[in-house]
Amino acid sequence: MEDVLYCACEAGGESRVKELLDNNPTINVNTKTTAGWAALHRICHTNCDVILDLLLTHHHHASTSTSIDVNQKTDLGFTPLAIACARGSTSCVRRLLKDPRVRINDASNTGYTPFFLAARSGYLDVVKWLIASERLDVSDADKTTAIEVAVRYGKTNVVSLLKKFREQPDETRYAVRVELGFHIEMAAEIFAMVIFLCDGLVQVRTSQNLAATHFFTIASRLPFATAEAVA
Repeated sequence: MEDVLYCACEAGGESRVKELLDNNPTINVNTKTTAGWAALHRICHTNCDVILDLLLTHHHHASTSTSIDVNQKTDLGFTPLAIACARGSTSCVRRLLKDPRVRINDASNTGYTPFFLAARSGYLDVVKWLIASERLDVSDADKTTAIEVAVRYGKTNVVSLLKKFREQPDETRYAVRVELGFHIEMAAEIFAMVIFLCDGLVQVRTSQNLAATHFFTIASRLPFATAEAVA
């Protein structure tokens, strides 16, 4: 059954993969082929984020102790994220970076990290998503190595960004996050929190929770900029 799942992933059959996972709760999604690849590696190679999400969220039957290994390596030591970076599978890279289980700095048997592979292949969007991640851990030496390999392969756009990242890491990460829309998501979260607080204020006014009431009383006195002032 694992071979059938792998073939379905290779073919990009979303409905077939979903059917296999739903009807076979004990299926081992970590099973490798003779080539040393698991289903997750193949999906990151073909850049199908829908199937990737099916695999990442699949729960095994309680009778098994196996769960999906998001950092499983091929025989050459490449993680699913590394393969996605090497292939320029941007949508898969974005999905994997959102998963806290994914170790984004794992290197292959030859020392190639996802960051290095993205730089070497010249996938600017992938490099940006990696830089935007606060979990990316690269030294100045790693940044220089990535620049050198990008220069060697003529990836001029990547070279320019990597040089900025080496010289001004915090400023570059901030600029990239703004470009990718991170701050829009943050603003939405803040808005949701404000709504929650306002709703909580209405609720605690009639409760006996003095600590909460005190908090909302202080919050209500904080200065807020008006729309005219912001504009």
